[in-house]
Amino acid sequence: DPSQPCLVFATVPMFASRWLFRGYGTSTSMRPVDAALAGIDTLVLLDEAHLAAPLAGLGGPLAACDPGDPTRVLPVSRCRPRFVSMTATSGAEGSFDLGPEDLDDPLVRRRLYAEKPTSLVETTKKDLVNEMARQAVSLLAEPSRRTCLVFVNTASLARQVHARLLGAGRDVLLVTGRARDREADALRQRLLDPHRGVPAGRPSDSSRTPLWIVATQTLEVGADIDVDSLVTQSAGVRALVQRFGRLNRFGGPDRKAAAVVCHA
Repeated sequence: DPSQPCLVFATVPMFASRWLFRGYGTSTSMRPVDAALAGIDTLVLLDEAHLAAPLAGLGGPLAACDPGDPTRVLPVSRCRPRFVSMTATSGAEGSFDLGPEDLDDPLVRRRLYAEKPTSLVETTKKDLVNEMARQAVSLLAEPSRRTCLVFVNTASLARQVHARLLGAGRDVLLVTGRARDREADALRQRLLDPHRGVPAGRPSDSSRTPLWIVATQTLEVGADIDVDSLVTQSAGVRALVQRFGRLNRFGGPDRKAAAVVCHA
């Protein structure tokens, strides 16, 4: 009902596709309705906005393409979507940033300059799954490393890598955005368990049982976790920066962190 206030929760592709008359999962006849609901009288709270800059920049070009005058129906402040960018890494002028005193703080410096030595492994699309599993096992052969996070770009690849790592008594978790609520709650509790999981700042004497975590980009943001080693499929630089934020997160002096980027 267009006359009733409504809260809508959507991914960036879901919202943008409907705004552009190309909503996937909907009928052709619903495209104008979806476009109107997305693009008129809408306040858009854009989480992790630095990962979705193209969406926030669509307003001006789309308004220029509109031959009509929407202000005949609504005031100018409501006839277009209004974006509120929610991000900790914006480059906008006046954004919050670290100052000289912060940079001199030993704790801040330890986190900013945490060592994350990384290797690049070239492989083929056919052997990508096997190679990522091999690298994940190899990284935990070092006794000081007990946790490994494996990032892949699709849920299908995540399931395949997870299947390769299962067996031989290994403790392997699969984390994708397709988990049902009950499964997601159980995974969240396990990941944040101070003795069996990987929460940032966990005790140094926590459980030494090796743990592999295979995940999609669902763990790139909003996850305060810290692992000893990282294997990632090659991706865009913004995604890689987010993924490396989960490796040696606190910059521990005794950590022998390591990472491998697998590029097909």
